[in-house]
Amino acid sequence: MAENNFRNTSWGMSLREVKSIESSTELMDERDDSLTYSGKLVGHEAFINYKFSGGTLDTGTYLIYNEDDDEVVAAYFKLKEMLLKKYGKPDSINIEQKHPSGKLSLDSRAEVVDAVTSGLVSLENTWKTPDTRIALTCKKDADKRRAVTIAIYVDKDMLKDDVKESFEDDMDKL
Repeated sequence: MAENNFRNTSWGMSLREVKSIESSTELMDERDDSLTYSGKLVGHEAFINYKFSGGTLDTGTYLIYNEDDDEVVAAYFKLKEMLLKKYGKPDSINIEQKHPSGKLSLDSRAEVVDAVTSGLVSLENTWKTPDTRIALTCKKDADKRRAVTIAIYVDKDMLKDDVKESFEDDMDKL
């Protein structure tokens, strides 16, 4: 039996196979190349997205976003702890600070929440497994309103040589 790469699924499964496995969460949207569910992750409401290329699963994404920024940042740290236990030390850790002085205190959770929601800090960790590339990020969302935690799992085989380096660079920028 193939290893589970994202939730209870394996890379290469069809949309129909994934849909039959992902029965404990609410299906929010179905398209030819994706399934989006609403569910729970580390005790927080999350959107769970499965992306298919050429009819087979190659990307899974968790998105945690709500009105309580402290909860979103807490979810990031809970998810990071879970990934540390499962995969060990991350292959990369990035704390990007955009503070004009370059010196921003992140000693308390309140300071981290304020820094993330103000857009002054984004947090990222990446892991590589034999089959999967994982990027975990907490940052201000694209609309510049709230904090968001995103975990992206990607089938390493979908990263062809000519785009692999570019994609991994993009993951580093999340």
